[in-house]
Amino acid sequence: MTLWHLLSGMCFLVPLVAALDTATHAKSGPVGYLLAVGIGLVMGAAFTWIMSTTGRVVGARIKQRPVSQQEWYFRALYFAAVLWIVVVGFVAQRVLSATLRLVA
Repeated sequence: MTLWHLLSGMCFLVPLVAALDTATHAKSGPVGYLLAVGIGLVMGAAFTWIMSTTGRVVGARIKQRPVSQQEWYFRALYFAAVLWIVVVGFVAQRVLSATLRLVA
């Protein structure tokens, strides 16, 4: 398991955690929880797919660089992945909050 796999797992789980947190704060019933978890899983899969596709494409381009530059570019890629996870959490919370307000 690499750091990239760990970051991908976090990217998948952050929308699910945001879904459960949002449903708890909205005091949703069982239907609200199921809706929130379903949306969180779909969002987690979509955001993880975007992150891994981007990582694969950017990683292939980084490997074409000189070895002396590769370390810095990979560090930037990992930092961008961490920022992406923060953005994913924010977006998931906003989308789920709006969805639960519409349903409830």
